[in-house]
Amino acid sequence: TNWETASMNDGDDASRWKDKCLQLLSENKIELKHRHLLLIRDPISCLGSWMGKSGSVHGNNPHPDEVGITQLLDVYSKALGSSMNRGEEEENVIVIDSDDLAASPRKSLQELCEALGIEYRDSMLKWQAGPHKCDGPWAKWWYHDVWESSGWDIEDADANEGNNTGLHHPRTQRYRTVPPALLPALRMSIPAFNFLQTLTASHRRRAVTTPPSGKLFEDPRNEHVLVYVGTPSTPARRGAGRIVPREMAVISPFDSSVQGGDATWEGVRIYNGRIFHLDHHLD
Repeated sequence: TNWETASMNDGDDASRWKDKCLQLLSENKIELKHRHLLLIRDPISCLGSWMGKSGSVHGNNPHPDEVGITQLLDVYSKALGSSMNRGEEEENVIVIDSDDLAASPRKSLQELCEALGIEYRDSMLKWQAGPHKCDGPWAKWWYHDVWESSGWDIEDADANEGNNTGLHHPRTQRYRTVPPALLPALRMSIPAFNFLQTLTASHRRRAVTTPPSGKLFEDPRNEHVLVYVGTPSTPARRGAGRIVPREMAVISPFDSSVQGGDATWEGVRIYNGRIFHLDHHLD
């Protein structure tokens, strides 16, 4: 029985189809093993691609929900909650940044296959040029570059022999910007994207550039340090700062310390492992 079709014909809600599927799985003692895979894209890149011809689809004024990144954060939250309820130590979610995939397709797909426990094949890097039946209704607005391509640009000798038909072709590397009308959607989307980006393999690999040990944190406890950013409170005035995770502790490029080099600092001398005149410095 096609429970999805039967549910639609009977005017019943979609939960009937779901309940019947779960019932059949339980009766046949079938256990589904799966991983959640989230493909994220920089919101400014997503919104920027809607400018011009394709922007007519959204009236050049898309709602923040149309960007989709906040919904992906909700999916991650629900998946994490489900993992915690089952007593699992790690969330069952894999996150891939589309920029990483376009820049290093082979490496990204190899890492994905390893995480999923499936075999990687070079055929995953190629496809037939032109439209496909599975393209969907939005293809005529979005898939022009894909239709003209036959695969990803790969990081090997082929890329040096004029094989520039892939998605990393220079024509796809446009400067990213958005008009003021799209800023509300951008402001709502960036925090969710920034968080999900910390879950990608490329974010974890950034430790490789840290000399001399190659570790991002010499002491693993430092990964979860909390930092107070802003002016502290005094008896006469409430502070304008807050405590944030270390990756959110940043200084605005418009801060006077950046714009004009304004700063206050103090140096201390250490002799035989002890700070010289520590009490004087603290006072």
